[in-house]
Amino acid sequence: MKRSRFFNNQTYHFQTLRALNDIPYGGADTSEILETIKHIKAGDADSWYNAWERTGDRVSALACRTKDPISRGRAHLRAHNYYRTAEFLLAPHDPRRAISWKKNVETFYKGLDTLGVRYERISAPYGAHHLNALYFPGPQGSEKRPLIAICGGFDSTLEELYFVLVTAGLERG
Repeated sequence: MKRSRFFNNQTYHFQTLRALNDIPYGGADTSEILETIKHIKAGDADSWYNAWERTGDRVSALACRTKDPISRGRAHLRAHNYYRTAEFLLAPHDPRRAISWKKNVETFYKGLDTLGVRYERISAPYGAHHLNALYFPGPQGSEKRPLIAICGGFDSTLEELYFVLVTAGLERG
């Protein structure tokens, strides 16, 4: 039987593709994703959350046991993406959302720090509030090249944009 979708449910299928999209730059692993989605019932946000959160926890624990800094940093970045994916389908006021969000952000910056990726977290005033931003300086000489600015869409996170453009940009100076 030919299967061309991960889920018949469009949202679950698309969010799985979204996680797979981050593989080229270290934000996910095919086998980890395929193992995770085996435990998800389409339309069941709890099974979605539980499966991705377990994968995030497992990969985060792997990172903590790993001695090689490259492998450890990459595992933290993958765990970040799995935590981000876990909370995506939860209701806005679900208390698990804040817990998963915290893990998502912490593991992302652990990954960058472990890999030695230079960055600067910026908080820009915006009326009575502020907007968060990340700046990734390029290598020496890159100040002569154009600055690339990227903004995510309605449901993206600041950190996940690292896999969309930042890594490719840094590789190219």
